[in-house]
Amino acid sequence: MSKKMGMAALALACAIGTGALAGCSQETPQPEPAPAQASEEAKAEPAADESPEPEGAVIGKESEDAYRVQLTNDLGADVTSLSIKDSSEESFPSSMIGADEKVAAGETVTMFYAPEQSVAADAPYDMLVGIDGKTYELHGLELGNWTEMTLALSGDIAYATYVDADGKTGDTKQVEQDVLDAKKAAAEEEAAQKAAEEEAAAAEEAAAAEAAQAEAAAEEAEAATAAEMEEAPAEPEYVEPEYAEPAYVEPEYVDPGYYEAPAQGEDSCVDGGVVLR
Repeated sequence: MSKKMGMAALALACAIGTGALAGCSQETPQPEPAPAQASEEAKAEPAADESPEPEGAVIGKESEDAYRVQLTNDLGADVTSLSIKDSSEESFPSSMIGADEKVAAGETVTMFYAPEQSVAADAPYDMLVGIDGKTYELHGLELGNWTEMTLALSGDIAYATYVDADGKTGDTKQVEQDVLDAKKAAAEEEAAQKAAEEEAAAAEEAAAAEAAQAEAAAEEAEAATAAEMEEAPAEPEYVEPEYAEPAYVEPEYVDPGYYEAPAQGEDSCVDGGVVLR
């Protein structure tokens, strides 16, 4: 009986040991690999500090210092030239669009603009765009703070609508109107100044002509006087007469003799009267 019990215990021990060895030999389950599509999407997404690749046409050259703006042409015609300058500069540089290039009406492009290092980050910029043989100048463009910009027309005024880095929207209509009013006022002032200068010049010219006329009249009168003096007879030369004291001549006395009254005769008339004898 005891022998049978020992054999049973030995068999049980072997069974337990075999199960334990079998459990130790099993491998740890591995996670299933991610699908290939998810892996490709993760690979395509840019890092947080990287900008997405530009879509469509590109204007300008991308660099670390360049501003990046999505530019849409809503001017109603193809843009064939585009230049940008700092507002403090007087003239625009050459066009950022090549001679054989354009931004079609309704097209959106990615524009890169690298400012000068001396220009402040929030400095306003001016833009000169050419369409249909005309040029339009836009002012007060904060390219350093805008992410999207649309070029538009309102009558004869070109302006921009924008979306800034904080998502706020706006436009530059009032800026352009103020610039236009200032140009008109300056043109009127220049015209008034030019008119005043022309009037002053005309008055000065008239005064000079009058003075010349007076001088010519005086010269003419002087010449006439000289001619008259030449034609007039010469004034005789005064010769002082010589004085000679006359010699005294004694007057000769003649005796008148005896006076005899005339004899009275018949009545006669004397000086119209009747003389009675």
